[in-house]
Amino acid sequence: KGNAVIVDLSSKGLGFETEAELKRGDLLFLKVFLPISFACQIKNIKSKGENYRCGARIEKIGLLDRLKLRDFVQIEVGSVGRRP
Repeated sequence: KGNAVIVDLSSKGLGFETEAELKRGDLLFLKVFLPISFACQIKNIKSKGENYRCGARIEKIGLLDRLKLRDFVQIEVGSVGRRP
């Protein structure tokens, strides 16, 4: 168990920073404050000071959570394109 900060998010995966020591291939169950929950697998890890920057692929997500995530990502990507 531990906390993480999501720094990159798409409908297929995410990047996050955490103090937790993880290894490639670890399976995690994440609860994010969208609110959605899903299982993901660690794909890469880099040390960043006392934290770790991790990339993970979403492995299992329910239909309603997938739709919420898709809508959230579409809104965020659209709002990034509109920023000055």
